[in-house]
Amino acid sequence: MNELTVPPPHTEEMLERWYQRVFAMETAPFGDSPAVSAYIKDVIDHAAPEERLILVEQILPAIEACGDIEVKAENLKYLSRIAHTGGHVHLLERHDRRLLETAFSDFSATVNGAAGEGRCVLFVAQTPYFVILREAMYLRRNGYRVFLVSVWALPEHLQDLFEENFDAIANTFGSFRVLKRLLGELRPDIFHVQCWMWFYLIGRMVLENKGEAKVVCEFYDITSFYAKREDLCRHWSSTAVDFDFAMENYILARADAVITRFQDGFVEEWMNGHGEATKHLRMLPYPCREFTTYGAGKLSDGDGVVRLVYAGNIVPQTDSYPAELYPTRNMHIALRSMLEQGLAIDLLGVPYDDHDAVGFEVYKALAGEFPRFRMMDGIPPDRLAETLCQYDYAINLFHVDMKVLRISEACMRAAMPAKLFSYLEAGLPILVHSEYENMAGFIASNGFGLAVHTSEIGGIAARLKDFDYEGAVAKIKAYNVEHGMDRKIGRLIALYGEIMGRS
Repeated sequence: MNELTVPPPHTEEMLERWYQRVFAMETAPFGDSPAVSAYIKDVIDHAAPEERLILVEQILPAIEACGDIEVKAENLKYLSRIAHTGGHVHLLERHDRRLLETAFSDFSATVNGAAGEGRCVLFVAQTPYFVILREAMYLRRNGYRVFLVSVWALPEHLQDLFEENFDAIANTFGSFRVLKRLLGELRPDIFHVQCWMWFYLIGRMVLENKGEAKVVCEFYDITSFYAKREDLCRHWSSTAVDFDFAMENYILARADAVITRFQDGFVEEWMNGHGEATKHLRMLPYPCREFTTYGAGKLSDGDGVVRLVYAGNIVPQTDSYPAELYPTRNMHIALRSMLEQGLAIDLLGVPYDDHDAVGFEVYKALAGEFPRFRMMDGIPPDRLAETLCQYDYAINLFHVDMKVLRISEACMRAAMPAKLFSYLEAGLPILVHSEYENMAGFIASNGFGLAVHTSEIGGIAARLKDFDYEGAVAKIKAYNVEHGMDRKIGRLIALYGEIMGRS
């Protein structure tokens, strides 16, 4: 799509229809096995004789025999279409009520029973990431009851970590419709919403169902701040882009506060662009003592080869991740340059990702060409530092081509990746891009590592020889004590107190 073909902005009416369509499109009976079985029985009982025959002889056996969750979901959607066509829409409403009374009854009772003293916080997310986990850990240590409801279930290998640090957890089986109904039953003192790009509608859903509760929305990336509309619309649906913009506006106009990793000046610019304002807290994913490990030795002790590590999102080379909007898309170019200098590099993804999927072939090719390069699975934050501390340096380096990249100048200046704090927890000096002003300043001015320009990556091995490594490690360890989450959580608690009207 070229600049001339970018559609005009959608009207408020069109975007409102899009919002309602999210729920109207969900016609399947999401839920646990007993609730889904009860729904199937309801549909069969209400079906006409000829439909009942199809259901009993074809659809029901297909559902029961199918091991593929996506195929099973399609069969359940077909079942629901039969019910809707037959005028039995009320069966889906009955199903949702049944879920609230069974699968979610204990969760709702626990959340609502903990509320009333201003210390019951319900985190809401599509898929919960580790920033809210860090916050929840230390809220709990300060007398708060913390709960989590997510749209999708946690991966099995992360369940124990989250369950240990929340008072109770629920998920809505991948359904926004069910989430909306559940939110109407929950009465915490504070809703704390994880606002993730393309999922800001969750913020609106919470605001519409908050009752007397206060609402804090924590933004990671901000769509309207990330790039210009025309650049976003070249790669994504203009409806999706405009809808995210509209949800940002809705949240800024109604939320009691927002949290970002951006400095106040950038946030003021963002709010001015919407013509809306609310309270703002800059909250970083500060180091957690429980996650911090420095180790006793390095992998390089045996052979003297300097080892670098990257731990974070690895962007696949597919059309869904255009180089114009994903600077890490061409990370392999920087990696090759460093590998050719004799450095060893390991890439660790995030624990949610599958690197056997399409789009990672370029990294597999690098591993075949360079014995000192590996691509590895992600590690949960409670065990990540144990692995990272064995390396010499952590990196957030890729290939920044300003002739290609179309993310906004403000976004490049303001960015502060969460991975930096995982690196600090391992006591590792960090190598970052000087093109990213805020990130570069944080690392270089604190003496935590080096900020290098993309054009300088080819000489980075030589620069490391003169780097004050021990001095950087000492400064990192001091920072982890002085700016740990145990000390900084008070800033979030103060925000909660302010919006709750406590002095």
